[in-house]
Amino acid sequence: MAPSRPAGPLGTVAPVRLAAAVVLSLCALPSPAEAQSLDLAWRAPSPCPDASAVRRAVDAARADDRPARPLRADVDVTRAGSRWRATIVTALDGREGRRTLEARACPRLTEAVALVLAMALDESAEDAPTVIAPATARNETPLFIEDGELPPVLRRRRAAPVRTPDEGWRVGLSARGGFDVGTLPGLSPTFALGLRLDRGVFEARVEFGLLAARDAAGSRPGSFARFEGWTVDALACLRAGRRVEAGACAGVEALALTATATGFAQNRDDTSLTWGAELRVWAGVSLGRALTVAVEPGLMVPLTRFRYEVAGVGSLHAVAPVVLRGALTATVRWP
Repeated sequence: MAPSRPAGPLGTVAPVRLAAAVVLSLCALPSPAEAQSLDLAWRAPSPCPDASAVRRAVDAARADDRPARPLRADVDVTRAGSRWRATIVTALDGREGRRTLEARACPRLTEAVALVLAMALDESAEDAPTVIAPATARNETPLFIEDGELPPVLRRRRAAPVRTPDEGWRVGLSARGGFDVGTLPGLSPTFALGLRLDRGVFEARVEFGLLAARDAAGSRPGSFARFEGWTVDALACLRAGRRVEAGACAGVEALALTATATGFAQNRDDTSLTWGAELRVWAGVSLGRALTVAVEPGLMVPLTRFRYEVAGVGSLHAVAPVVLRGALTATVRWP
């Protein structure tokens, strides 16, 4: 059915089925009160019930035994393809209302018409206030038949799933600047760029980082070794929160160190590749949907130790057994 918005005595009606009422009403006679209250003009082709059957159905459907004020109802039933349509025009105390109902079968449509008229009579019963919906009010649509028989515009709409920010895969680019203590001599500034892929609480990261060069002095004046390094990290992370994020990562790191000696009797360059296990934690805040800024302390444990030695001098530097790190990270994600 496709009921239009009521503007008169029809008001808003409750969803009730009248199949049993129609059947029982076929054997009943209209009550004197109903006959005096309802002035029905019923125009419907076969196989629809006749006007007397509609009056009996209206009388059987009434819930209020009190006499109702006179109600004029003109009902035109037509067929359009496989559907039946009823146009109801009512008049009560000089006020008019209009409603259009649809169904696949005319008997089912008759049930709906009878219910609308019965409710209108109940609302107009003597000593009872009549609720008239203003023309601009939006009334809840009454359903008289199953949803499968309603036109698409009146069927109950299933709520579309709400996509939360943590649903679906997102890609991110990160930039981090910080410090490293233990990989090179002293404290070394670091910088890294990364690619991230996250969904829900899981996040995968791949990062490429550079360690600023640091020098280690030799025993002879003017002698020293310069150390430089770069890293590649692969991490798996778990995170929680939206506006404020926190999480932890674990993974592996490939660390390449290059040492260049100057001022020694035997100067030599050396490059070594070592591996380490890395652990990080972080806490950050989301600045909108795309940007996150976080603080990330962590540590790295070398699985193989790099040591640089010069003949006649000894060891100039060795990677610490535990490397401490910290960084400030900015990440942009989409979509």
